[in-house]
Amino acid sequence: SALLGPGFPAEALINAGSGSLTPSFALQDAAGIHIKPAGSAFIGIDNNNLRNQRSIHLWNSVGQRVGYGAIPPVPAKATEVLVVGGSVFVSMINGTEPSRIYKFALADITPGAVLTPSASYEAPAGGDLQSMVYDGGSIFASRSYSGGIVKLSPSDLSLQATYTASVGARALAYDPVEDVIYLINGTDGVVSVRSADSGAALRTFNVQSAPSSAVYAEGLLYVASGVGIVYDAITGAQVRDLGVISGDANGKSGTTPFVRIGDYVAYADPNNQQVVLLYASSALQALTLPVADLAEVSGAAGNRLFVNTKTGGAEPLTRTYLLQ
Repeated sequence: SALLGPGFPAEALINAGSGSLTPSFALQDAAGIHIKPAGSAFIGIDNNNLRNQRSIHLWNSVGQRVGYGAIPPVPAKATEVLVVGGSVFVSMINGTEPSRIYKFALADITPGAVLTPSASYEAPAGGDLQSMVYDGGSIFASRSYSGGIVKLSPSDLSLQATYTASVGARALAYDPVEDVIYLINGTDGVVSVRSADSGAALRTFNVQSAPSSAVYAEGLLYVASGVGIVYDAITGAQVRDLGVISGDANGKSGTTPFVRIGDYVAYADPNNQQVVLLYASSALQALTLPVADLAEVSGAAGNRLFVNTKTGGAEPLTRTYLLQ
């Protein structure tokens, strides 16, 4: 099918459990990570290391690139992307300048644009902003080397509050039911569960060492550190050890090893070259999809899962699959 795009293998429809994954189109002109829905379109950060993960790309509903813009300065690297209404927020780390969060208007992301932020937040020295979540009213970002969480207004990125924590704060996950934030320390693996409203510490538990990202889903916390392990989000008890997963390398920031899609959590299994979907509420396997040259899962929008592949020195390709 022409929709599959160049270099898109014709995998068979994979059926298992209560759903199926079927190949759709490949994203045009660039591969992405942190891909999120933006209305009927998709937005993500360039995943080509030569461009240093510092440009935003906007694709329409059939994968055609309709906008892209550079994020100054050089060098810099995006660690997280959020879309709130008509705005996109990007957290950046830079070895020579302070770490920042930028706010851009989606309407300004046009072909070849040099993006000018409408607002920004600059972390204090050693802030090294790693992860962001949105609770429906505020943006929360973790500061790795200086520790803690900052709470920001999405309107102008002004500082609303600072929740202190030990040095090494890295991954964040948000539970909208309990209205709590899971702050995972990237050094010792201590999880501090905080009230999103007040920042009060409610409980703590330990996960594996050197975690860099996490996803909350249906009472479970999916934590990545080169291996993927699932924990009960209340008790901290280990639920399942998934072994080696792709998209995370011993605390590397800016990756997406776990992706929530509908009633599932997806990850890439490099040893078996397959994408795996787990039931979000139990972490039991629901679907598998063999993918040649698999690199990582890179985002989701509605029932569409984004998967990156890469062959040798070639630039990565983002391909899409429909969950049905």
